[in-house]
Amino acid sequence: MSSDYVEVKRFNKIIKHLKTHWLLVSILVSILIGFSIGIGLKSGQVDKRIVEWLTLPGNLFIRSLEMLIVPVVFVGVVAATGSLSAKSNLKITLICVGLCFLTHVLATIVGLFGSLILISLSSKNTDSTGKIESVGKQKTAYDIIADILKNLIPKNIIKATTNQELTRYYLVNSTNSSEYVRKVEYIEGTNILGVLIFALLIGLSASVLEKKAELFREFFRSCNDVVILVLRWLILVAPIGIASLIIEAIYDVDDLGESFKQIGLFTGLCIVSLLVYGFFVLALMVFVFTRKNPLKYYISFMEPMLLAFASTSGAVCIHKSIDICENELEIDSRMARFTIPFYTTLQADGSSIFIVMACAFLSNYFGFELTAGDYIVIIIMTSILCLCLPSVPSSSIVTILVVLNAINFTQVNIAILYTVEWLLDRTRTAVNLYSHCFCAVITFELCKKDLDHLELGDHAHVHVEESQMPLNQLSKNDNFNEEITQV
Repeated sequence: MSSDYVEVKRFNKIIKHLKTHWLLVSILVSILIGFSIGIGLKSGQVDKRIVEWLTLPGNLFIRSLEMLIVPVVFVGVVAATGSLSAKSNLKITLICVGLCFLTHVLATIVGLFGSLILISLSSKNTDSTGKIESVGKQKTAYDIIADILKNLIPKNIIKATTNQELTRYYLVNSTNSSEYVRKVEYIEGTNILGVLIFALLIGLSASVLEKKAELFREFFRSCNDVVILVLRWLILVAPIGIASLIIEAIYDVDDLGESFKQIGLFTGLCIVSLLVYGFFVLALMVFVFTRKNPLKYYISFMEPMLLAFASTSGAVCIHKSIDICENELEIDSRMARFTIPFYTTLQADGSSIFIVMACAFLSNYFGFELTAGDYIVIIIMTSILCLCLPSVPSSSIVTILVVLNAINFTQVNIAILYTVEWLLDRTRTAVNLYSHCFCAVITFELCKKDLDHLELGDHAHVHVEESQMPLNQLSKNDNFNEEITQV
């Protein structure tokens, strides 16, 4: 009787865990299914036309994600920047925004060094027939900078959603010699830089107008929730798309052993880069700005960090992070309730490192040669896009598509990233959590004298929309918003 009861209890516990983490489990199962079917089809030398039917769902899944690129970026940036209460808390807001940009730039630099090491250790693609030539291989420094600036300020914002300007050199053979002719032309692909700048201007203008633009800001906040909800619905069918994409990736690859080696190298270097940033760069930032031992902050925020690692969401850790700031570290409650939600909304350092390294890895893996201009665009795009990263599982994968589109690299199968996404997503979320909390501490130390003038804005209510909750926790956190709002 007792043993049967223990077995039943253990079985119920397993079922409960499976229900809680069903999305993770389903993705892992889809990866195994994709690998199995792909290897079977490759071994059986099945006709390519049959395989195309199995890979069609994956292609449709990628197209659906690309369909939402412009809405996610434009609406997200306007909603995020429009909610900044710049006039009432000018110094504190500027420090918060400045720290966000600083940490993102530092993170992308760490990611860049990791990318260079990754490319130097990875085997090169020696098959010239399958190599994708980088656009603008003969471009000068002026061409690179001019392309970036022209795309930053597009002539037609509507056209920017479908085309971007690019300088190209064409080889012209004459009777006596050959020379390159320079042409500036529009190519197919969203000009994300132009869309970002336009969205930033609109959002900042709305924040300056304050009450006059309240309905405008509320409209874009609602639009942001709607777009993210649609994105979450697409994530629900991710297991089907992932299995299909992996079948295509396995079927097309020539050397499976070499592919696994490169994926393992990417995963290892990405985790090392995240740890270097999380335990050295962030610690140095805390010491430089506060002159205090950062070790005590690592220990204090250990519990919310573990929660972030388990849930892959910084939003569910807001309540605990604020509690530690107020009661254990004795940070002013107004400052804690303003900064923690602010940084949770706008900051994603770990994701910045992952996106930069993933772009470099995919480019090298598929034989796309990155130029200095491409790296500059990747760093700029990542630093800005991570300010409005969608709060959905594996949202960085969606952002990678945006960045690759900006450098005109669209012939890519991102399925290989999902094979290690379950681990990297948790690692970078934990690093993000430490960054949020450390920046809150730094902001408090820098703004102690300005607390008398602090007015709580939209972020201070610590309101977490349902669309920001992890998919596997929506059914079990119905009262979460109410509890957080009453902090």
